[in-house]
Amino acid sequence: MKFSDACEQLFESKIFKDWKKKYPDDFLAHGFFLDDELNKEMWQIGLYNQEKDTMTSFFVSPKEITKSDSSEIFKRPDAKIEVLDLKELGMSSDDALEKAKKLQQQKYAADIPQKMFMIVQTLEGRAVFNITLLTTSFKTINIRIDGKKGKVLLEKVTPLMQFSVK
Repeated sequence: MKFSDACEQLFESKIFKDWKKKYPDDFLAHGFFLDDELNKEMWQIGLYNQEKDTMTSFFVSPKEITKSDSSEIFKRPDAKIEVLDLKELGMSSDDALEKAKKLQQQKYAADIPQKMFMIVQTLEGRAVFNITLLTTSFKTINIRIDGKKGKVLLEKVTPLMQFSVK
């Protein structure tokens, strides 16, 4: 399911319309997709309440829509959650995913993806597809694609051993 289709399904649903009446100032902040057998047809769509600094997540699949309770978010104190404007997405989430997979196959063929997730969000005023591949070689490949133009903005490989808990 494409992100745009999941958003359309959500925005037309009774559960969303009823919720939005109570929280008219909350705005679309992100979409999260995990590409695995269990979740491949589900999008988690987050709406942010700036006043309370909380996020409400809706889980959208072709068969149903469910909602989580609003919860505080974990972010750097200086981080700002930006509005995700769907009009700023000139390419589909499927096309972005395909572009990331092709880039991985061309440049990082030895690093075979085991899991992949995508976050659609606005960073520094630009809608982006932020795609992370977890590989069998214990690395992450992060690929950030401009949501409007489809240009690769960032590609970075990081060995998982560089991540540490402090």
